[in-house]
Amino acid sequence: MFSPYNANNTEAEFLSYSMPSNQTGGIGRPPVIFHRFHELTNETIPEKFENGNLYTTAFSSASRVIVNETAFFRPQRICQSTCCMESIAISLDQDDHHIINTLDGTDLADVYLQQYPNAPFIQFFGSILHPDLLPCLQPGTILHIDNYPHLLGFFFNELRPKINVSYVMITSETDLTSPLTFHESLSNDHLMLKWFGTNPKTLSLTDVQTQRFEAMPLGLAKFHEQSRLLTPYLERNNYTNPFCNKERWTHSVLMANRSSSVTNTLDDDEIFYKTVFVQFGRHQYSSRVRFTLWEDVCNGINATKEKVALFDNISCENTRATPRDVYRAASQYLFGFSPAGAGPDCYRTYELLLLGVIPIVGELPVNWGGLFDNLPVLVIPDLDKNHTRSEFLEIVRQYILSPEFQSNDFEKGWEKLFLRYWRRRVLKEAGRNILLDPATGKEYYEGWKYTSTNSSAVMELGVPKWYAEKQ
Repeated sequence: MFSPYNANNTEAEFLSYSMPSNQTGGIGRPPVIFHRFHELTNETIPEKFENGNLYTTAFSSASRVIVNETAFFRPQRICQSTCCMESIAISLDQDDHHIINTLDGTDLADVYLQQYPNAPFIQFFGSILHPDLLPCLQPGTILHIDNYPHLLGFFFNELRPKINVSYVMITSETDLTSPLTFHESLSNDHLMLKWFGTNPKTLSLTDVQTQRFEAMPLGLAKFHEQSRLLTPYLERNNYTNPFCNKERWTHSVLMANRSSSVTNTLDDDEIFYKTVFVQFGRHQYSSRVRFTLWEDVCNGINATKEKVALFDNISCENTRATPRDVYRAASQYLFGFSPAGAGPDCYRTYELLLLGVIPIVGELPVNWGGLFDNLPVLVIPDLDKNHTRSEFLEIVRQYILSPEFQSNDFEKGWEKLFLRYWRRRVLKEAGRNILLDPATGKEYYEGWKYTSTNSSAVMELGVPKWYAEKQ
């Protein structure tokens, strides 16, 4: 049997070695064989999908929506002069395997403010937060705001003074940081129960404000073929956490090459290009670190290609690649770079995690909010400080040997990559109970559907024209 520490192994055996995939742990029952993305056939992940939709909301996937009275649910209808609220029960099981996405904030909300329209196939339960709806809002209402200054300004200046019930706020859907310049509301607004936000930047927050703010992950993109590819892959592995079993890292060529008993001719450059995946966009909106990092690690790759066959033609290549090709390539590596995008967080971080690859990220904002707690994310604060490939190798080796990696099964972090965790966190902060059907054991949450009784009310995106004109 192959052992990475056997001095009689040839270089070819080292390069072709793949750890047995009897992983344990995770959301579902562990598969008999844990498959990497590149090992799956087109039968598991079709080359072409019959459904042209890139993304499906959790609400659209609900197994049941209850509008009539049952043994465990009694619907309510409450009306005021300009609005009505009707409660319905929505199943929760669709959240279990729903990969986190940049649209989750709206998926979680009862009401929302949105800047741009979504594709017709993207459907939510909630309603646009029109002023007519304010008298009907219930205590613990969950609202989402696309994270733009003018939308937040409209909410806090025009809508919030007319709200007299407690609420939970979520900001996401942009590259801008949360809570932007509205952090004073975290301490001054007695009705705000919690503020969840993506791309957290909380350096200026007081202790009280920090306690009322919680960072949310960016997740995957709505406009790329990410969820549609990664969902069947995860399903094939029963959504098992790939980081429980550490052997893929501890018994790798990366670690074996440190043993004095191992004889092979691999130099650091060759090991680097077999271990660390490098593929990310670089354009006018990209952070500077992306350009510096690419120059540091990809210069000279052609000379290495002549020595050893690489896994793919994706890593350290400037050619444009589809998400499918990127995933096939990335899944063969142990680590992958995920420098900041237009905002501090990056889609690539979550793509790599779901593929079972450890992301390497740069400096995080102070008080990042524990976003990557219990996840195998390697943070290198000075990622843009001209490290050599050998220096990067030593950093990742030390991470593999560290208690941070060795002593954590990463189960708690893996759960955060699915909407089940975030739905229940938000409902808890809103003070809203989960409903249980005693006959089936299925769980539901109570959603509140708000409507205007004014037939002439226009539920428009962005801010009203009258508000925009006076700014």
